[in-house]
Amino acid sequence: MHEREFSKDIDFFAQPDQVVVLNLETPNDSISDDEDTGGIGDDLIRIRLKKAAGHEFKLNIPDGDLFTMTVTGPTGYVVALLNKDNPSTTVGVNDGSCSVSVLSPISRPKFPSTSATILSF
Repeated sequence: MHEREFSKDIDFFAQPDQVVVLNLETPNDSISDDEDTGGIGDDLIRIRLKKAAGHEFKLNIPDGDLFTMTVTGPTGYVVALLNKDNPSTTVGVNDGSCSVSVLSPISRPKFPSTSATILSF
């Protein structure tokens, strides 16, 4: 799955065991609206969980990058926060629609302006 699929259809949801590829941009980059979710510097992926269970979330980011990932549960509360020091976790999440937001640091002068990562849950 690719981020552009989520930007084209607001009713599009990822399911557990699917992998999502994101184009990670900094807030200073520009990208077309049909390729991006959540605005410049923030990528937002919707997921639908069919049952309450422990779900593993992973953020695979390039070495040296400082992206963070926030997992918000069906009730709107943050259930996990991932980063380079804590790239994966298993948390209990109720069934329903959740969101995963991957946030870019303000600037990355040493690294390319865009990169790709794989998000899995």
